[in-house]
Amino acid sequence: MHPDLERISSEDETSRAGVNGAASAARARLEAVRAEVAREREERRRRLEAALDASVGQILDETDREVARRRARREAHSREAVARSAPLVARAADLWVRIVREGPAPKGPIP
Repeated sequence: MHPDLERISSEDETSRAGVNGAASAARARLEAVRAEVAREREERRRRLEAALDASVGQILDETDREVARRRARREAHSREAVARSAPLVARAADLWVRIVREGPAPKGPIP
């Protein structure tokens, strides 16, 4: 074998080993970067999900307070309406009984 050929073959093997080692190291770095990006995405997703859950919780709490406020207002209005109408219902019942017993009321203001 030619002496230069052996040296060139040896250098070729050394170079190939270096290239293969560099390629393996690059693949390992790439996988590490991909894993880090995946971890960062997962962490960001968790943070955003927690923020969204907190926002939804606040909206639900606000809605519950608004529903309670409106319910209280509606109940107060209903109590006031009943209080205002109770005497009128009693008076209307008395007038109805009087009409049934005595006939239609005379023209003019109702006593």
